[in-house]
Amino acid sequence: MSPRSKKQFEELRDVSKNTIEETALELFGHQGFKNTSIAQIALKAGISKGLIYNYYSSKADLLRALITGAMSKGDDILDMNSLESLSPDEVLNQIVDAAYLLIKENQAYWKLLTSLSFQADVMEELREIIHAKARQGTAFIIPFFEKLGYPDPESQAFLFGATLDGIGLHFITLGKDYPLEKSIETFKKTYCKPFHS
Repeated sequence: MSPRSKKQFEELRDVSKNTIEETALELFGHQGFKNTSIAQIALKAGISKGLIYNYYSSKADLLRALITGAMSKGDDILDMNSLESLSPDEVLNQIVDAAYLLIKENQAYWKLLTSLSFQADVMEELREIIHAKARQGTAFIIPFFEKLGYPDPESQAFLFGATLDGIGLHFITLGKDYPLEKSIETFKKTYCKPFHS
């Protein structure tokens, strides 16, 4: 058997990290962050605790990696270059479509974020990451509401984000009984249009 190449080692490393993060996401979301140990993650993932510590310095470090990874997925779904040629309402529609994909395809992440929001001490460690991303998102959206003629575009941007979060929370809570597609379409008709007094 020939020795592994650098590329093979990198692929193996990526597979290991993905397995660890998917398992941690599931366990943190179902059992809670505090009630899940590194040993439980290792056991469920079928790997050693030592391998987890090769990639993450602590359970909190693993949690930060999950949060930042999910944020990066959101950035990847929304192709910023494709937005340049769109009208403001079309951009908002694209943002909602990206949010819909994130909500539908990353339910474990939303369960985790929801459970973390009730754990003040854990949220304190993540506060700056989450707040920075929220500030960035709001700052990005405000100019589109300005262009659409809203008298208070900042408040509109906050409402836009809060309503999308609420749709995600209802979907996570109610599952298949929640009319996600219909709610998203109604949201787009309500928020992704020029202001009319």
